[in-house]
Amino acid sequence: MTKNVALFALACVWMSITSFVDAHDDEKGSARFLANAGVLITTDQAKFMFDPFFHNDYGRFTTVPEQTRSAIFKGTPPYNNIDAIFITHAHEDHFNAPDALQYLTKHKQTHLYAPKQAVVLLSDLDGFAMIEPRVHIVNTQSLPFRLQLEELAIEAITVAHTGGQKHAHVENVVFRVNTNNGVAVMHFGDADTDPKYYSVHGQFFQDMRSNTAFVPFWFALNPDGQYLIDHVINADQAIAVHVPKELPTYMQTIAIDYFHEPGETTSILQTSN
Repeated sequence: MTKNVALFALACVWMSITSFVDAHDDEKGSARFLANAGVLITTDQAKFMFDPFFHNDYGRFTTVPEQTRSAIFKGTPPYNNIDAIFITHAHEDHFNAPDALQYLTKHKQTHLYAPKQAVVLLSDLDGFAMIEPRVHIVNTQSLPFRLQLEELAIEAITVAHTGGQKHAHVENVVFRVNTNNGVAVMHFGDADTDPKYYSVHGQFFQDMRSNTAFVPFWFALNPDGQYLIDHVINADQAIAVHVPKELPTYMQTIAIDYFHEPGETTSILQTSN
């Protein structure tokens, strides 16, 4: 090997090492897909889940594999030491009250945040009194909901559930959860894409840039939804969830990433500003 070749090889090795270090430095956490709209977020400060407990797939959507469900209830890594669970709304493909009660009864450090409709279902169950101090109703009637839980700053607004009048009664909560190490994640539940539901919350989205926003897949299928992703929700990346288990061909052409197979993971990267 000549001296020049040797130096070139050494430079390539160094560039590989520094590239790996830079990529690692940019990573702030990870997101693991549970199923449908369910996601586990892991950072070095906290762990929390969105919509992890449900059974009804309505014949269309993915459900949490039994092995994963078992690991969640047992607290097997990476599902150990969960700080909080966030429920976007009370539909059966997002929430199951008996599961939530069972989990919270066993995992006494975990808090749950949910709209009143979900909490009512939970409060009807025997044993609710034992977990009630850790169950928080998200009330966004006037101002954005804000609450601090140790490492987590929790904010929420209500955005109408997609489907028009059919689902007009549903409380659909959009969460933004920010950790002490600067990870900010949003989850939109089954939010509609009509801009009128977002214009009243302009300041909420402007107040903080999120690293990652989990949006229902229909955001990527129409101009209003794509506009929200590009210009309103103020996030570095959007990831589509709630994707049908029989993957539609149109999902191959959307402009954002998506979760489809339970167990998929992605990095949460440093925010751009």
